[in-house]
Amino acid sequence: TNLRALKVGDAVNLEVDVMAKYVEKMIAPERATSSITVEKLVRAGF
Repeated sequence: TNLRALKVGDAVNLEVDVMAKYVEKMIAPERATSSITVEKLVRAGF
């Protein structure tokens, strides 16, 4: 879609499922990555 050709008030088709995925990624907290695993904790005595 070329949005430059659109004017205010022009009708557009929005794919809600695609937009929802973007919104979900924007509002979701970042997942911290860690090298700690359950196995490592068990080996360390936890």
